[in-house]
Amino acid sequence: MAIQHILANLNAFVAGKGYLGRVTEFTPPKLAPIVREYKAGGMGAEVAVPMGAVEKLECSFTLTGYDPDVLAQFAVVPGRLVQLRFTGALVDYDGTTRPIEVTMRAVLAFEPDAWKPTEASDLKITAMCHYYKLDIEGRTLHELDPVNMVAIIDGQDQLQAMRQALGV
Repeated sequence: MAIQHILANLNAFVAGKGYLGRVTEFTPPKLAPIVREYKAGGMGAEVAVPMGAVEKLECSFTLTGYDPDVLAQFAVVPGRLVQLRFTGALVDYDGTTRPIEVTMRAVLAFEPDAWKPTEASDLKITAMCHYYKLDIEGRTLHELDPVNMVAIIDGQDQLQAMRQALGV
């Protein structure tokens, strides 16, 4: 089938509260391994060697309006991570619908729109993630927990041997 896995709709949950009809966009975190560039004698080109870590996990989303429950999640001290969950419906050309879900724990930053009479003011939120998980149809494809040195990709813990080598 040529047309598959098209995101048709989405919802957001911040600290357990749903925002159906108020979330206008969600940009998931960029996933990129931290690499070391390596070239030694006899090699024809430099190669990127993954070093067992990922770049900073950061996402953003926009809500219509200034919700006090979301704004109350702002924190300036450690230990105050906010639970975020984004759900979506992936559709295929034949009408099949599949669930997609992103779960995160993060520190939040807020960027409010300008206040203008007769116009809706949006609230852009950046989430600096300490934990990230992506599920499609109940299958966990990515689970990243950088603080605990966990990177489970499609069921395989890619950092297990490194934790064992470190005695963790």
